[in-house]
Amino acid sequence: MIRLEVISGADQGRVYEITTDVAFVGRAPQNEVVLDEGHVSGRHLRLVQGLDGAVTIEDLGSTNGSALIRAGARIVLGEGAELLVDGDEIVLGHGDETCTLSVRFVEEGPAAHLVSVKRVDGEASLPDDPVTLRALYDALSAVGRARDLDSVLQAIADSVFALVPHATHVTVVLEAVESPKKAQKTRNFLPVLTRVRPQPSGPAPSSESGPSFVPIARSVYRKVLEERAAVLAADAPKEVGPSPSLMGASIRSCVAVPLWDGDEILGVLQVDN
Repeated sequence: MIRLEVISGADQGRVYEITTDVAFVGRAPQNEVVLDEGHVSGRHLRLVQGLDGAVTIEDLGSTNGSALIRAGARIVLGEGAELLVDGDEIVLGHGDETCTLSVRFVEEGPAAHLVSVKRVDGEASLPDDPVTLRALYDALSAVGRARDLDSVLQAIADSVFALVPHATHVTVVLEAVESPKKAQKTRNFLPVLTRVRPQPSGPAPSSESGPSFVPIARSVYRKVLEERAAVLAADAPKEVGPSPSLMGASIRSCVAVPLWDGDEILGVLQVDN
């Protein structure tokens, strides 16, 4: 969790605790961190927390600029993201019109209990079961017919719900693509799709129907990336915590599997109930 405290400016003393993977700082009321000051742009900064726990900060073309103060040195935020470090101070604006936030990284609660880790970088044998083989064929065919990324993601979610009867949520995260001219400091994975199992009375809500994503179990995702393995985790509530995006549901367990591009993991598929 990222803890931001306003240490100078009109909102001095106010504290924000950020638990989302992506958070915006600015004057607009829909931001996770709202600073109602004239020199602050509507959407001034973006914070991104990667699955490895690293946090980056990026100025979104603000009018009055931003900077980091680190061990007495000033780092101006320009084009592209910078790594954020515990103890940094974030300065929004310049000259006499500034506000400053202190940065603290707070250790999260107990990680989810890992029940099973199965490596998936070798060849796996298919089950000798016509029903299962047909279901897998239908799923692969649906993905193969998709014409763009959004269609691929929707086909994956539909297939998961068909193959995993007890699944209630599907979340897909993909690695953020950096500009070739920028050095990539850390691998950032961002949620690109959330689907909730459809109810008999209507269609499934998608990530486009609401502002939030189902929380990501970070310890599980880190294990997927480190071990190149599929991971089954129990006690998920200890890891993900409550969230309005769950619409009152309670995640009890989850499975996460890597999404491959050749030998590289380009994303992770999370399925939970």
